[in-house]
Amino acid sequence: MADTKDKLLLDAVYEWEKNSPNRVYLTQPLEGGKVVDYTWAETMNEARRMAAHLRSLNLPDNSHIALISKNCAHFIMCDLAIWMAGHATIALYPTLNADTVAYILDHSDSRLVFIGKLDGWEDLKPGIPDGLPKIALPLAPETDFDKWDDIIAR
Repeated sequence: MADTKDKLLLDAVYEWEKNSPNRVYLTQPLEGGKVVDYTWAETMNEARRMAAHLRSLNLPDNSHIALISKNCAHFIMCDLAIWMAGHATIALYPTLNADTVAYILDHSDSRLVFIGKLDGWEDLKPGIPDGLPKIALPLAPETDFDKWDDIIAR
């Protein structure tokens, strides 16, 4: 096994993509017993497209980008995209209340927030500042935010 002392998590992900592009990496359960499988190549394609979008926003290097979601395939893709764009993820538990979300977003100096799969959106929504840019992941509650699928389709 190669020396991994200086290897980043992204390095390992790139290696998996290179060596097993067509292997299923993520499986997302959906309503009605359906599932969607994402291969390493598909996962990294979506992550790269979102990373390109994040870079196009000209945020300062190493910006903090918040992610509020239950565990799901796009949580992982989003995390990868944030890292690929040179930023840091501020992950927030989806069970937090609005006051705590507002406090974390303010004190972390988050420049953007991704909203994902949530059960208590109406309780969290008041904690998201109006002026903070927002992107909705595919399983997010219905909003008027920019949508992940629309962005990566460009």
